[in-house]
Amino acid sequence: MRAALSALLLCLCLALPGTAMAQDAYALGVEASRRGDHETAARHYMKGAAQGDVRAMSSLGFLFDNGWGVIRNGAQAQEFYILAAGKGSVMAKNNLAYLWARQNGLLAQALCLSAQTLAEQPDNPFYLDTYGFILLRMEQPTRAEAYFRKAVKIQPDYADALEHLGDVMAMTGGEPRQWWRNAQANPRDGRQSARLAAKLGGAPPPGDLNAHPPFTLRNPGLPAECGVPSV
Repeated sequence: MRAALSALLLCLCLALPGTAMAQDAYALGVEASRRGDHETAARHYMKGAAQGDVRAMSSLGFLFDNGWGVIRNGAQAQEFYILAAGKGSVMAKNNLAYLWARQNGLLAQALCLSAQTLAEQPDNPFYLDTYGFILLRMEQPTRAEAYFRKAVKIQPDYADALEHLGDVMAMTGGEPRQWWRNAQANPRDGRQSARLAAKLGGAPPPGDLNAHPPFTLRNPGLPAECGVPSV
């Protein structure tokens, strides 16, 4: 695993020249991200990841997942999430589970990974949404709805959970449009805004779920059976 990380970081350094000079590379990366300078953030996170900083590994995964400051690449996002999750990062576990669900693969393992995050933070709206989204992908919208509703109760303007509640309604014969309109008021990014506009234009069933082009999903040995988090 260390060899894989070193090789990946070498490729990234070649793609993004420059090094962070301060000791706390992760903190510098966070500062750059807050300014919207994701290319600089990526360079700082790379230095932190090379030094074994789990937060930097997880943050690099997020940048590759979204294409912020780097070329969007689901396979590289997966590898950084796996590295950080293996070192105990709850956020990386959530992001890895969500990534797999968006790719519609390893769903049983993703559900177990998501359950681990809710065992640690049962009232985290982002983790609740991930668990519900995996259930949605497993065609269990009725079960998923409860997790989305709890997420929205905790964070009423959370666009992902609002969109997913609309998707539940579309799948179960309810009225999805108000949920989608509420999500459109505070979209995560341009991709979500365009997706919501398309749904509102014709109320289609859930379609593009912000997936990456196909890549090989890699299970590092996670179980396919686990307990069900309370909601």
